[in-house]
Parts: sequence; structure tokens; C-alpha cells
Amino acid sequence: MRFDYTNTATLRSGSGTVRPCPGPFSGPLRLRLHTGPGQIVGVTTIISSGGPWQLPGIATFGVPG
Repeated sequence: MRFDYTNTATLRSGSGTVRPCPGPFSGPLRLRLHTGPGQIVGVTTIISSGGPWQLPGIATFGVPG
């Protein structure tokens, strides 16, 4: 599962990938994103062998300074 984000205050962007649940999959279960303070807008994409799917909607949250 990948989360792509943009900080609307600084225009800093990035992404992080985690596995959505325990099991025989590769990758970490937790991830720390360095977004910087401000309003964050992001999109979640599920990555699988069948192809990527984008979930409907977006995520928004604030990071205090």
C-alpha cells in the first residue's frame, strides 16, 4: 500500500510504502513520513501483482509546527 502526499504549505511531496497486514508479504508494517508542518493532502494506492488500484477519495491532515 503506497501513500503519496504533498504539503500544501511548502509544496514538499513524497511517498511511503507499507504492507497493509501481517503475513508472508515483504515490506514494513509501519512507516514514518517526513512531511514537515502544514496541511497534508495525499492519495492511497494499493499495489499488488494484479495491478495498482487507487482508492476513491483523498486523505487530508494537519501537522503542527
